[in-house]
Amino acid sequence: MKTKTSKNFLITGITGVIGKAIHTYILENIPDAKIFLVSRSNKIKIQENASLCHLPNIDLTNETDLHKLKHMVDEFFGNEIFHVINCAGGYVEHTPFEDVSLSEAKRVISENLFTVYGMAHTMVPLMRKRSGGHFIVFGCNSIKYNYPYMAEFTCSKAAVASLMKSLASECSKDGLQFNTFHLVTVKSEKEKECKPRGDHQNWLEPSDIADAVISFTQQKNNLHNGGEMQLMIYSQDYWERGYFERIKK
Repeated sequence: MKTKTSKNFLITGITGVIGKAIHTYILENIPDAKIFLVSRSNKIKIQENASLCHLPNIDLTNETDLHKLKHMVDEFFGNEIFHVINCAGGYVEHTPFEDVSLSEAKRVISENLFTVYGMAHTMVPLMRKRSGGHFIVFGCNSIKYNYPYMAEFTCSKAAVASLMKSLASECSKDGLQFNTFHLVTVKSEKEKECKPRGDHQNWLEPSDIADAVISFTQQKNNLHNGGEMQLMIYSQDYWERGYFERIKK
């Protein structure tokens, strides 16, 4: 089934490794794109123009902030279809379940689940009005393998994937697509600190993730909906060494 393509993107979490990579990829490969960037902090400075807007200091779990975001996005894209790529989220270093406080668990779950829920609740009406657009989120392969020391992170990502499936079932009739990209370890300094003995050379490059995701949004069909797709590079070391050995300091 054919769908309407668009070069308009709304990206959250642009101060993170993946958000930065996706923003950069679009700038370098889609010169006529329109981009709306969202961040929780105001530490980065973006040179705005008619095709690029940055809204900092936005809490995606705060209704007042979401109302402001909705108004600005609606005005920025006009009647044009746009894609939402949610890169916002939070993570903690591998920690035994009993050592994670309830307040810390709530933070991780909120940053990963309720940020996506808030974005979806805010943007789906705008996307429906335009009869199209992708809504893309990121998960992790721990949903499949249920690694220890990641309970609060894994359960929040599992809930996000379930949310995408529910919305795909509910909104596919309106031309909307909701999909989850599950990632193995992303190449970053923070991940190297968490997994000093990991197979660093076969970790995912942020630029490759960006290429896969943006290419996906430019397909001319909407057959992929409610899906969970894994991005990975084969690593012999990954399959031969144990989980605890990889995260060992």
